[in-house]
Amino acid sequence: MSHNSNQIQLDFFEKIRVSLSPNISLVESLAEVLSLSTDSAYRRIRGATSLTLEEITKLCNFYHVTFDLGNSQIEKGMVTFHYRTISDREERMVEYITDLQNHLKHISSFKDKLIIYAAEDVPVFHHFRYEELTAFKMFYWRKTLLDEKMLSNVNFDFNKIDKKLIGIARETYELYTKIPSREIWTDVTLDSTVKQLDYYYESGVVNREQAQIICKQILMLIDHIEQMAVHATKNSSIENNFEMYFSDVMVGTNSVQVILDGKNTTFISFNTFNNLVTTNTALGAEVDTWMKNLIKKSSLISGVNEKQRMQMFNRIKRKAEAMLFKIEGK
Repeated sequence: MSHNSNQIQLDFFEKIRVSLSPNISLVESLAEVLSLSTDSAYRRIRGATSLTLEEITKLCNFYHVTFDLGNSQIEKGMVTFHYRTISDREERMVEYITDLQNHLKHISSFKDKLIIYAAEDVPVFHHFRYEELTAFKMFYWRKTLLDEKMLSNVNFDFNKIDKKLIGIARETYELYTKIPSREIWTDVTLDSTVKQLDYYYESGVVNREQAQIICKQILMLIDHIEQMAVHATKNSSIENNFEMYFSDVMVGTNSVQVILDGKNTTFISFNTFNNLVTTNTALGAEVDTWMKNLIKKSSLISGVNEKQRMQMFNRIKRKAEAMLFKIEGK
C-alpha cells in the first residue's frame, strides 16, 4: 500500500472512530461488521492490510460515513454524501423520524458536542413539541412532498396520524433540548410553516377548527422559542445550552454542522426536509467558514439584546397572528 493510500485508509478509520459512541470499541465493532478476528481488524485499522472495495462499501453503509479519496478528490471538488431514501409509504416517515432520533442519541453520547443550525425554516425539532402541529407537518410532508397515493383525496384528520410516530417525534424533541446548539434565524424562518397552513386552509384540506388549533400552536411555538432565547437554554434543567442569532442576511438553505470531539459532520437540506450528510473535511471546513461569517454578520439575541430580540419575535409573530385573524374571519 502506498503512503497516500495508507493515509486515506487511516483517515477513513478516524471518521468511523468519531462516528462511534465513546463507549464502543472500534476494533471490536469492526471485527463484528466485517466478520473478522480482532487481529485482522487491527491490521486494517493500522493500515497493514488494505481494505477491499466490498469492505469499504459495507463500512460506509453500516457507519454512515463517506470514503474520501484524499487531496485528489478535494482538488476536483468531489464530495460523497449519504442520505435516507424517503418514498411514498407511511413506514418511511417512521423510519425517517426514528433515524433523526438515533442521530440525536448518538450526539448525546459525546461529552464535547454542538449543533450549529443555519435555519432557512424553523428547525424541525421545535415542531415536535406540539402534538397537533406535529401531525400537521407529517401530513403535509406525506401528502404534498412525498405524494402518497393513499392521501391523494384525503383531508387532514388529527386522529388518523400514527400516535407512535407522534410519540417518537416528541422524544426526538426532548433529546434536542438537551444538546448544546446555536441557531441562526432570519425574518423569514417561520414563513414556510405559515404558508403550508394557509395553502391547506385555502384548499379545504384543513378545516377552520383544525386551522385554529394549528395556528395557535404555531404562536405557542414562537413564544416558547422566545423564552428559550431569553434564558439562553432549551431545557430548564440545563444552563446556557442555547445560542440564538438574528441575521439580516438570508440563509438560503437549511445547513447544519454537528461537532463531536472537534470533528465535523455536515448536513445540507434537499427535497425540503431530507438531508445530504457528509464527513468530508474540505467541505466541512468551507461550511464552517461560511457559518462563522454568517454569525459574524448576525446579532446574538439569546440572553442579551432584549430590544432586538423582541423586535424580531414581534415581526415573526405578526405573520402567524395575521393567519389566525384570517382563519377566524375577523
